[in-house]
Amino acid sequence: MPVVLFDAPPLTLPETPGPYGVADYANLSDEPRCELIFGSLYVMPRPLIPHQVVATKIWQHLDGIAQANSGYALVAPLDVHLASHSVVQPDVICVSADRLSILGDKKGWIR
Repeated sequence: MPVVLFDAPPLTLPETPGPYGVADYANLSDEPRCELIFGSLYVMPRPLIPHQVVATKIWQHLDGIAQANSGYALVAPLDVHLASHSVVQPDVICVSADRLSILGDKKGWIR
């Protein structure tokens, strides 16, 4: 099955997921950076400097909170599996001590 890449995520989700799943996503190369959103693959642009500055400030704030509470604040790239048809790479994620088990996958995927 040929891979179809879109330039931008949809403003609204279709009624049914597209043809791709987690296994398809796992077989992609690292470049271009893609996200699997409701069964469709989307190419994500490289972040610009202002975006990186804001993401870093958010991470610094969350990291202070996470460290004080035995959690973790992590920055991209990392895969967050939301469903069998959706894997995204958020810029920053904060995981509380109560939810550290989601970091247990040796592949680096967060579930």
